[in-house]
Amino acid sequence: MVVGHPSKDVAKIKGEFADKELAANHVFEWFTQEAESPFLQAYCVEVYSRRPTNCTCLLPVLNTVGQNDSRTMREVSAYVVRFSRMSREDRIREVMGWKKYSNIVEKMANTQQSYFLPLVSIGSNDDLPPNPDNGIMICSNAMLAILGRGKGFWTTCKKAAVANEVPSHGLKGEVSNNAMDPDSPLFLSLHFFFEEMGELAEPRATRLVREETNNGIRDDNETLDLPAWTTKRELYRRWCRDQGWILKSSDMGNWEKTPREDYEGMFLLCVLLSCS
Repeated sequence: MVVGHPSKDVAKIKGEFADKELAANHVFEWFTQEAESPFLQAYCVEVYSRRPTNCTCLLPVLNTVGQNDSRTMREVSAYVVRFSRMSREDRIREVMGWKKYSNIVEKMANTQQSYFLPLVSIGSNDDLPPNPDNGIMICSNAMLAILGRGKGFWTTCKKAAVANEVPSHGLKGEVSNNAMDPDSPLFLSLHFFFEEMGELAEPRATRLVREETNNGIRDDNETLDLPAWTTKRELYRRWCRDQGWILKSSDMGNWEKTPREDYEGMFLLCVLLSCS
């Protein structure tokens, strides 16, 4: 089974790989064990055509594994975690800066290995001298493979380097296409429905109680917990019933709706959500 690049696994600051060290270890294991790892390929792979090139710039990095606690590969892995947790704009800005520098190196040295191997010091190495491998130069294909990025991201970064501007999302600063009119019947219906649900909830224990019972949940005391039956589907089913619809789930998991015979209101709201 092909295991994809771990950047998506470690991007989340919550969950299985919330701890940075654990996340870096996960990336390190992928880099050194999985067949898809760019470090285990005979040659670098071109990002657009996906064909092997003649470049072997990652071979020196692979040769460091097992030396000095595999420090270099572990610091590369730690950087991948850091990069994966950046915002989209910061990731583009980071690589855009590298691209500008590489343009100068490629012109002066006539080489495609114009990117520094991305490293970041890990916690256990804070007192160590600078990594002697921080001068290893790699090609753009290797850099993108390490970061787990493809041709779309690379095209965006190259355009940003030329324009000297990080592109923003088309809707940034605009009203979301999914925003509802606060005066619409749909919005008001949902507002009153969740107010009613709030009456069924109970506040969590105080922080003191949670700490004494070793409960790791840390939030404000105003957070409410709904009853166990209030899953998203059950809440949706209950809300639709209030709008005059009885919902049943088919064998394929799709909603099937029938109107309530005792309902005298308008059936418009549930129809707007296309629940069938």
